[in-house]
Amino acid sequence: SDVDDLLNTKELIDAVEQAHADLATGVSVQPPITTLDAPNSDARFLPMTAVSARHDLAVVKFMADIPSNRERGLPAQRSMIMVNSATTGECLAVIDGKIPTRDRTAAASAVATRHLARPDSSVLGLVGAGQLAREHVAYISSVLPIERVVVWSRSAVTVQQFRDDIATEGLPVSVAGSPSEVFDAADVVCTLTPSRTAIIDGHWF
Repeated sequence: SDVDDLLNTKELIDAVEQAHADLATGVSVQPPITTLDAPNSDARFLPMTAVSARHDLAVVKFMADIPSNRERGLPAQRSMIMVNSATTGECLAVIDGKIPTRDRTAAASAVATRHLARPDSSVLGLVGAGQLAREHVAYISSVLPIERVVVWSRSAVTVQQFRDDIATEGLPVSVAGSPSEVFDAADVVCTLTPSRTAIIDGHWF
């Protein structure tokens, strides 16, 4: 709740945009992600690291991706973020990664959308309606005049939960019968699915 209370949509979009610029100009450094597969398990661990001269910070996010957690009634992904001084190495913060991961992902989509989409785009398409969907509607609506959302998901339960979640946003939601229908209707499309098999055809773009 402390992290949630601190977040501001516009500030986070601007911060993510600056972070991408810093990576491009060498002000920040982010090595490629290392993947650690646990023996005899579907668990995968991903240490993600970055150093920022602008903020004098060194950060590691340690993410666990464990699909079988769903069968245990637990989140499939969990993460923890440790923030250190890049000068002294002092640990400045330890933060649960759920909310920063969720909102940073949506903010990064908003940054890309702000630079790449037509400014008059008004229909947002979502392929996938899970935990990231509501934030993507909020963040992308802050950079484009979104008037309608079209969504597809394999799960009718997930779609209904998504519709309930954004009811307060006042945006009409249409449910598509397939991913291709989302592309047919939308000006901007976000794919929000952990699927490891292709469900999008490049020709649709």
